Amino acid sequence: MNITSIEIWQDALNSYLPLDFHDHRGVNFVFIKDATGLDADEIAAQFYGAGSKNYRNLKMPKRTVVLKIGMRAYTTGSTYGEIRDFIYKFIATTRTGQIQLRFMNESEEIARLYGYISKVESAQFDQKQEAQLTIDCIDPILRSPIITNVPILGMDPSAFLISDEKSTAPHGVTLQIHVLSSTPSITIRDPYFDTTWSFTARHILGFTAGDIVTFNSESNNRQAWILRGVNTIQLADAIIPGSTWPIIFPGTNLLSIDEATKVELQNINYSAAYWGV
Repeated sequence: MNITSIEIWQDALNSYLPLDFHDHRGVNFVFIKDATGLDADEIAAQFYGAGSKNYRNLKMPKRTVVLKIGMRAYTTGSTYGEIRDFIYKFIATTRTGQIQLRFMNESEEIARLYGYISKVESAQFDQKQEAQLTIDCIDPILRSPIITNVPILGMDPSAFLISDEKSTAPHGVTLQIHVLSSTPSITIRDPYFDTTWSFTARHILGFTAGDIVTFNSESNNRQAWILRGVNTIQLADAIIPGSTWPIIFPGTNLLSIDEATKVELQNINYSAAYWGV
């Protein structure tokens, strides 16, 4: 991932603090001097399902990002005290307490990371003035703000590819399925890697023609529901115990639906995910 700056956004006024790595013109009164916690320094294998073998997803614990911010006083028409006050006010005006770190490559936003400021440090009497922000991120994964829609024209539910060449970390996917004829259940498999791996939803009333069934397997937002006419029916209790939620890995992924003759794919999308910068 190539980045040239980090922007700190808060929700109060939809405002942000731009922090460039290479502000050669010196037009900004703050800039990045150093940043830590943006790599994948601790990775653990976490069990998430089983088929003919146990499956473990590589996960990261909570991420702590530390930004060392340099200050340009006087040349930008501000004093060090005014810049420190601005940073304090900027942080304090967020209503939810949450901030966004947006990772930019020039004007293009590559990824976002959400967290909470846990510490603000400033050595007021050092010759080179700087502030240090510590941000705790419960979800450590950097995620693209852009939703990638997978082309589904002519896609066969009995075997369909989902390709992700941007991500460097596994992530979830949203699958939207249109039911063509009644079926008691819908089962998704990985026919290439292990056909015993499966994810099954079995609703007490079954799935009927015209239903739009949606599965979202993102780890921090797993959901399943039916849109039947104008009514939404939640499927949380319909997921069969032992089911393994579909995960998309960097590269090419092959999935299949057992009831391929009774359904068609209506939409597939995901947001690219990154372990670090």
